[in-house]
Amino acid sequence: MKKIVVMMGVLFIPVLLFAASTDVGNSGPAFPNPLRGVDDIFTFVKTLIENIIIPFGSVLVVLMIIWSGFLFVMARDNTTKIADAKNAFMYAVIGAVILLGSWVIAESIKGTVCLLYENPPASLNCGGSETNISTGSVNNTTQSFPTPMPSQDEDLLDENGPMVPTF
Repeated sequence: MKKIVVMMGVLFIPVLLFAASTDVGNSGPAFPNPLRGVDDIFTFVKTLIENIIIPFGSVLVVLMIIWSGFLFVMARDNTTKIADAKNAFMYAVIGAVILLGSWVIAESIKGTVCLLYENPPASLNCGGSETNISTGSVNNTTQSFPTPMPSQDEDLLDENGPMVPTF
């Protein structure tokens, strides 16, 4: 236990000492951003998912599906090996669903954030125009979002009262 505490102290004390110095003009050391072009959390998550997780995860899913096919071929009539191959294939498919689900969730969050901002940051890359939920205003005209459809009750009303169908 003492070794773990000492190692944690050895690892984190330098981090705490250098964390105070972030200004380039400061006399202390300043660390450059190792991720070029990543200045905020939105860009970091997008870069992480689209450039690292999706490509490596896709290759891993394909390799696992190939491996499960190999297990099916090698199982022949052995029921326990066939069950292992089915499990390997099922886990590969579950991994693919999780992989694509992470991308869908990240895109959904990005779309929601784009809708909430009056002027979203350029790093979000919201795609043309965004509609502000509170005002309903569209920032530019390259893309327009549909206006909400009136409810059935509003559609049947006019200035003279409710519209009654005539036969």
